[in-house]
Amino acid sequence: MLIILSIFAPFFWLPPTQAKELSTEEREALAQVDVLQNSAWAQCTDSQGAKHLITRVVPRPFKQNSFAPVLGTGEEHQVGYYDLLLYKKEDGKYQMGLEYSPAKLTVADEQNGIQGRYIVKLFVPAYRVYDPRTGWSPWSSGTAGEKEKINFANFTVTKQNNVWNAIPQYNIMTNGQFTLPQCSEVPK
Repeated sequence: MLIILSIFAPFFWLPPTQAKELSTEEREALAQVDVLQNSAWAQCTDSQGAKHLITRVVPRPFKQNSFAPVLGTGEEHQVGYYDLLLYKKEDGKYQMGLEYSPAKLTVADEQNGIQGRYIVKLFVPAYRVYDPRTGWSPWSSGTAGEKEKINFANFTVTKQNNVWNAIPQYNIMTNGQFTLPQCSEVPK
């Protein structure tokens, strides 16, 4: 038994252990993850019809130090990409793996107006990386422990004073920042 959440463009897939009807609070919490994911990741379709989540990685902006010599204008930069393959289900639809659970609130949390907290983990079966100097890396299914269940992001979603806030933590090695690409700009 699977549940598919239509709040996120590439749809979340809940494992059978978590398949159930979502409460209003759960939907609200997952909607926050949706907003953050859609701000930096595009859902693109390749020539074989497979769906991917792709983000562009650019250097973080910097301010020139007025006491140091000018080494560059800040305009020169390398653009990289992360390409995450989505799970293809028996019905032919593509989804992302999702696990979530409520976090126990402490007395201090409650005193600070925190009304709820969820931990959300997102998974994909494979990924690859684009470096403009070397091109696309080979596809990877993860380490032996995560074989085809690569946890690429975790979100802590907190409701405080009736307002939801999500904090992402990506399990992706980069010192750049993610920006939303157009599918047509992604290198082939």
